[in-house]
Amino acid sequence: MSYNEPACWVSGNADVAGIGVRAAAYIQACLAGFNLMYMFHRVVQERRRNAAQTAGAADAEQQPTGETAREEASRQRVDAPAPPDSAPRRPLSAQRAHFAEVEVAVRKFADENTDYLGMEKALERSILMVGVAVIVSAIVEASSPNGLTAYHTLTVLNVSQINNWAGYLLTFISHELRLSSVLTPRKQLPEAMQKFRTSIPLVLHSMAMSGFGIYFWRYSKYFSIFPAAPDGMQPPCQPVAYLWVFSPVEISSLAVRAASVVFYGTAAIPFFHLLLWVLVLLFMTIIALFTMLLLVLALIPMVALLFAIAYIVAVPVATLIVDPISNLTSYARKTSPVQESPSRRLFKQLWNAYRIFLALLARGFLRIQGERIWFLYPAGLLACGPLIYSIVATERTVHINEVYVADAENKWTYGQILALSSALVATYLYAHEFVTMVRKRRKPKGKLHT
Repeated sequence: MSYNEPACWVSGNADVAGIGVRAAAYIQACLAGFNLMYMFHRVVQERRRNAAQTAGAADAEQQPTGETAREEASRQRVDAPAPPDSAPRRPLSAQRAHFAEVEVAVRKFADENTDYLGMEKALERSILMVGVAVIVSAIVEASSPNGLTAYHTLTVLNVSQINNWAGYLLTFISHELRLSSVLTPRKQLPEAMQKFRTSIPLVLHSMAMSGFGIYFWRYSKYFSIFPAAPDGMQPPCQPVAYLWVFSPVEISSLAVRAASVVFYGTAAIPFFHLLLWVLVLLFMTIIALFTMLLLVLALIPMVALLFAIAYIVAVPVATLIVDPISNLTSYARKTSPVQESPSRRLFKQLWNAYRIFLALLARGFLRIQGERIWFLYPAGLLACGPLIYSIVATERTVHINEVYVADAENKWTYGQILALSSALVATYLYAHEFVTMVRKRRKPKGKLHT
């Protein structure tokens, strides 16, 4: 077949690539991002309130009155001033103490907002269950006599990436809020098992997406043999579909197929493919921005910022794997909290370094002023970055390929209405629980039981 021939027409399939199906995924993904940012915002508020209460209590204890004031003044006159060399030094663990206070704020938020945990878990189940259903439906349709075109398969995989990343954000929140940070050897195995159970929906979705993605990219040419012209007569044409990765990329490219097989192959390893996804995204970003960075003479800081984003997103992914393994290792060795295993100490050092890096990033790159707790805001936005990119990439892929679609996919079908209705119902339930939780928090404690 000549490459000068036009691209083949593709039969429309609104139940797969229609606006209703895509909007349903986008709505729930945005809820996952909002859920993360709300938790970070509440932790910031809780940390500030604790700091204000601690400072007020310290001032009240140190302010002398009456006889205490006279005794304090007499003591200060008698006591000699301390030499400069004996002045207390700034403790080396100031950063760790600060992040320990943040950890306390996170735990307090979890204890005072049990409704939030149920809300977050319900949203996670809704996203991942619908995501698995979408993948299974695509597999069934691909094996049917009519088959599934490459363009529609790309749409399914892009939507699956959105669901997977949203599920990861919610799973990470669940791990942070539900599980204690100070463990005895007796509690380490139950914690590891709890983390495993809370990760099962995400692991199942990742495995389903991995299998379908590998099959498509390994046999992508068989997904392009079902063209259909508007008049029913298909002239000689070239089966082609485009994937948007900062620019249109033809899926027949051997390099794209090989990279995609490797990419989806890593999805068979739970959570690891998310790290690879971030690295691939950053690599393509660096290539796309390389010329612009040279022109504006900002190559070094911008590349450093891109690698910073990779570090910010990659470390939480790694902790979902390292922490349960270290817990099981410590439990097997019957270690105490004082004598922790090397893997457990390594995990803690990595986690502390990650948080300190976020604070430095907020100060140095983003110029965030005020308390260091503000680093949670840019961290949340950066964690939602892959989610935003996936939504943009999906819409761009649809826009590029829609000129080859024979039937318009903007008409509403039963599948689109069902998908969008399910997303709207989930959104309504989430909003109802959220408003109830906020009202309960603002109501005085004495009126909660009236």
